[in-house]
Amino acid sequence: MRRSIIAAALVTAWAGQGLADDPAVLGRAGMEQVYVWRDYDSWSEGLALVRAGVHETDPHMVLRLMACIAKTGDHAVIVGRAGVAAKTILVIDGEQKGCRGFVTDEDLGLR
Repeated sequence: MRRSIIAAALVTAWAGQGLADDPAVLGRAGMEQVYVWRDYDSWSEGLALVRAGVHETDPHMVLRLMACIAKTGDHAVIVGRAGVAAKTILVIDGEQKGCRGFVTDEDLGLR
């Protein structure tokens, strides 16, 4: 009985998901790469370093904040919300398959 209730709850929850579970295409028009950050704080710190020009003299300081660098056109599954205009994703194909991290909504949905 208990298993039936749990199964029914899961089916109901999944039914409400619809297309949200479809893989998203990573990338922005004109960009070859997608920077997948470890988390929101890493993204925020990385942007501050880029604005200060640190990426030009010491790129490692920015690269250490990233989970990976995926290619435009790779696919990812959204596994959580990371704010109003950002998501936590899991890359599901390409060289960075298995990479999990933070991207802004601008990096999702390239068609």
